[in-house]
Amino acid sequence: MVQITLDEIPSAEVKVYVVWEPILPGDREGAAKKSQELVSDRRSRHFWAPDLELARRFQNPIGLITEPAWDVYLLYGAEATWPDDTVPTPSDFMHQLAGRLPGDKVLDGPALTRRVMNLVGRAQEGVGPKAALHQKEYLEYHTFQQWRSLVPELHEARVCGLTTAGHRLWASGQLRMPTGRFLHGEFRKEGTTDWAVELSSGPDTAACRHLLVVTNEDGVWRRLLLLRVELEPGTAGFTVVWSRRSRALGIDFGHRRRLTGAATMTWDDGHPAHVRPGYVIERHLIRQLCRWSREAQRFECTSMAIPEEWDSE
Repeated sequence: MVQITLDEIPSAEVKVYVVWEPILPGDREGAAKKSQELVSDRRSRHFWAPDLELARRFQNPIGLITEPAWDVYLLYGAEATWPDDTVPTPSDFMHQLAGRLPGDKVLDGPALTRRVMNLVGRAQEGVGPKAALHQKEYLEYHTFQQWRSLVPELHEARVCGLTTAGHRLWASGQLRMPTGRFLHGEFRKEGTTDWAVELSSGPDTAACRHLLVVTNEDGVWRRLLLLRVELEPGTAGFTVVWSRRSRALGIDFGHRRRLTGAATMTWDDGHPAHVRPGYVIERHLIRQLCRWSREAQRFECTSMAIPEEWDSE
């Protein structure tokens, strides 16, 4: 049910932390690892809590009297703060503990989707101190319909990561699509904003394997590129990324090179004399890229045996 909600809400601002606990007989770390496929979205992270300390911390904030928190779905907005020694009360929650928590919060798939959408919408409207710095605009569904009309060769083209049901919600106004969901910018150095759109075609199970790049000229959308991406073995899709240094769009399959440096501290007479912070840097390993050719007036795409390393932007 959580995975269905995530499928219908592609926003990168949604993060999911799944905590597995030894509540019932048979609840073991191995069983938890096997169950991770129930929530397989790349925005999710899974944790095994071998004791019930965390579950007891969440007990009071949601109103449980005698038992620790389990089988609950806690929702936090962008404005939530996490002090070191306390657990904040969630903005909303749902549960499967009938009779022990409010009946209007019993888990229901569509209701969970709506409540998460409400929180995402609040963040994008600038509610809360963090979100106020990142107010976002929304893409109208009719704009996507215009984009789709530019790729008649793709049957039932869909935004990658958004199911057919999610598109229906978008079309009916029940789902708002932030413009930040799509990579856009001045890809050609021609003073106009271009948009890169990851598309799948056909049933919901179809892989994400098409990159569409479009631009708007005098109110009319024009197609600049439609690339069928050759997926790497074991992948079900890709993400498009931009490099200002390379002036190119890259096809990202999630491969990274991690650079790390340990934090160090030296002491003098019982006091820290020198502190050097540690760092973790992840670089994208890009083997396929597309770059605008001013001479040819088109995007030219190449594949490389040795990947380029791109910094996150």
